Order: sequence, then structure tokens, then C-alpha cells
Amino acid sequence: MSDLSQTVESLRETSDELKRRGIDDLAQRLDRAIADLGASPSNGTDLLTLHEAASALGVRSITTIARWITDGALQVVRGDKQALIPRASVDAMRDDPRLAEYLAWQQQLAEALAPFGDGDEPPEEFSALWEGRKPWEQRSAGTNPSNAG
Repeated sequence: MSDLSQTVESLRETSDELKRRGIDDLAQRLDRAIADLGASPSNGTDLLTLHEAASALGVRSITTIARWITDGALQVVRGDKQALIPRASVDAMRDDPRLAEYLAWQQQLAEALAPFGDGDEPPEEFSALWEGRKPWEQRSAGTNPSNAG
């Protein structure tokens, strides 16, 4: 049983208990909320969030997914608070040349950046690279940059 179905079942039990205790107005509000959960497009397994669609397609950026929605390459279903993409649309995108181009570009970018590392290594100590006076150190009394020249 999924987490959502367990939650809905728990809410139904709570609603029944509220009715037994005579708190009908609160039970009715809870029943409406349960009905809204059942009507919500997000509980269908064939709808994906932008993040899930990006992950399914191997795309790093949800901005790319949003652009493909705008371009009409991916269908979208507007939920209460988020855009959801039908799994069939994601599956159809696997055959789209835009995805192949994007994945090829992503691979080229990774290869080009490989010599620079992934940034996980700590940087070398700044002072080990510096020779001479640091900008924040006081000048010696005998040197005056305006006298140079």
C-alpha cells in the first residue's frame, strides 16, 4: 500500500471517529479534503513532477524540462500548485532528437570540464601561493607608493 493510500485511510478513520463523537462539521471538512486528495492529479502514478521527469530523461536541469514544456515537446497537466507531466509524454520524449542533442551536449560539457575536477577537493592554502606582501598587511614606514618613480 502506498504512503498516500495509507494517509487517506488514516484520514477516513479520523473522520469516522469525529462523526461518532458528534463533531460533524469537522468530519465533513475532512471528508472534502479526502475527496480533494482523490481528485488530485498528483496521486496518479502516470504523472511526474518536473524533477522526476528530468531524472527519468537523464536531464540535469528542470529549466530544460520547463523549456521543452513551453516549446510543446512535453505535455503538461496543471495541478493545484505544480505542473505535472504525463509519463507517456516523457516516454515519447526519449525518441525526440532534442533529447539526444541535449544529452550529447551534456556529455561534451562534462568532458571539457573534467580536467578542472568536480570542485570537491579543498583549495590550496592561499598563503602558500602568495609571494610578497599581502594587500591587507601594513606598509613599512619607509615605503611610500607616491614617491616611486
